[in-house]
Amino acid sequence: PELSPRSWVVDVSGSVNASTRAQLDVAASDIYASNSGRIFFLLMKSTAGRPTIDEVVAKFVTQAEPLSGLAMAVIARDETTGEARIWLPLSRVHTEWERSQVRKAETTLARGDFMAARDFAQVALTRGIPPRPMSDVLSRGVDEHSTALSLSGVGALGFGGLMFRRWRR
Repeated sequence: PELSPRSWVVDVSGSVNASTRAQLDVAASDIYASNSGRIFFLLMKSTAGRPTIDEVVAKFVTQAEPLSGLAMAVIARDETTGEARIWLPLSRVHTEWERSQVRKAETTLARGDFMAARDFAQVALTRGIPPRPMSDVLSRGVDEHSTALSLSGVGALGFGGLMFRRWRR
């Protein structure tokens, strides 16, 4: 597979060591070589809150997205504030569940775990954000409708008792 000759890490903060940079570049090159998308890593240090991480990510996306040709992700962290953002195209984030998964990955990235953020973005670009587990969906449905379920159970039991008495006659 073709490897990109460029680095996928834009580190204006100077905080990424060579080993971490190499690991991030390898992962980004893998997704690039498979023609599944592009992942960029942005590391910055804001001064007195300017520019904000959202401004930097928006500016980067407007410049890089038209050139990318494929879906792309931007993983960004402000080393001064600890804020983190993971930008994914709208085609990858549709539901509240998917947005919650992006926020969860951003929280992990804010703690400095670039590898987990990289893995999340790679899965999101290649296969999409995994759906909510069925056990969560079922337990939430039971929790939301437990009163109605218990009342219908009591009603069915009462009706069954009446029918049993009638049948025994």
